[in-house]
Amino acid sequence: MKFARRIAILVAAIALLAAPATAEIRTIVTATASILSTGETTVSYDILNAGNEEVLHVRVATFLGLIADRSDPLGDNAPGKTVRCTRTLDTRALVPGHYILAARVNFEDRAGATHAVHHFIPLAFGAAAPGVQTASPLTVAVSDAEFNAKSPLNTKDDITLILKNTGGAPLEPVVSFFLPDGVTTAEPEKAYPVAAGETKTVKLPLNFAPTVARDLPYRAVVWYEAQGRHDARLLEGTIRVTQKPVLFKAFLIGAGAVLVIVVASVVVIRRRKQA
Repeated sequence: MKFARRIAILVAAIALLAAPATAEIRTIVTATASILSTGETTVSYDILNAGNEEVLHVRVATFLGLIADRSDPLGDNAPGKTVRCTRTLDTRALVPGHYILAARVNFEDRAGATHAVHHFIPLAFGAAAPGVQTASPLTVAVSDAEFNAKSPLNTKDDITLILKNTGGAPLEPVVSFFLPDGVTTAEPEKAYPVAAGETKTVKLPLNFAPTVARDLPYRAVVWYEAQGRHDARLLEGTIRVTQKPVLFKAFLIGAGAVLVIVVASVVVIRRRKQA
């Protein structure tokens, strides 16, 4: 018996050691941007696979105001390895001001699931136009969103976006949302006209995949151009994941409703018999 027990323990230990480790998808993106004397801008990316699983079909998309640049596929990235890429953007026609360069690195895991990692760089181009006020007339705020992982029916929520124009002229800010894996929206980028003195509140609907299991940050880049100047800022909110049990509560509500119907039916039947 002792020998059999030892054999069983040995087999269990071997099985445990042979079991594949849980896949960890973790990519770290670092980037540097340089504005050249020609007016062009080069962006150099280091894309480190800090997880334990190879990721496939790495590619980079770069956004700066109305400029959008997408790389060719950069190949696969093994654990511990770094994929490097340099892109050159034609920024010669940009108006002066403060910009936010947004980079999105996309790839797939071996199961075929898609992933995205974002990186942001503030950049300043040129000098402010003469006579332009330095204080921005636009204030922006975003809310958090909530996903209840215990509710299979509650797969949606909203981000509230508040745009306030304190200036004397209309503005048309463009808002671009950069959402974490498993969170999507039908309108990730849109322009919102805001009249002088107006406060506009916008609800952005979100959809959540069942894979969203923990709190995750999201970002939004807001930019507009007015009086020969570009103004951009980076906002951050949180997708909060809660674990509120709702099935048992729904069961109790449903059971209570059924009980009321049954009692009412019994009362009606008894009255008819008595009549």
